[in-house]
Amino acid sequence: MHRAHEEGVLHVVAAGELEEFLLAHAADFIDRMEEEARGNSRFKSALSYLYVWGLSPELFDRIEAAAGVQLTRRAVT
Repeated sequence: MHRAHEEGVLHVVAAGELEEFLLAHAADFIDRMEEEARGNSRFKSALSYLYVWGLSPELFDRIEAAAGVQLTRRAVT
């Protein structure tokens, strides 16, 4: 993410590697993620691109709060 100089590149990294990592490990790293988002605007921005509706509601809400924006939720059909 530090080398993603364009917003489009940041979006790709977030929606790829970061999203996959969080879907597998969010419970173990949520505290670190929240802390990083408070001090790193690029990381906070990256969180806003995530599609992590497969997480528990608690983890989803915490990631959404760290992102500072409403995340995309799964469409109800």
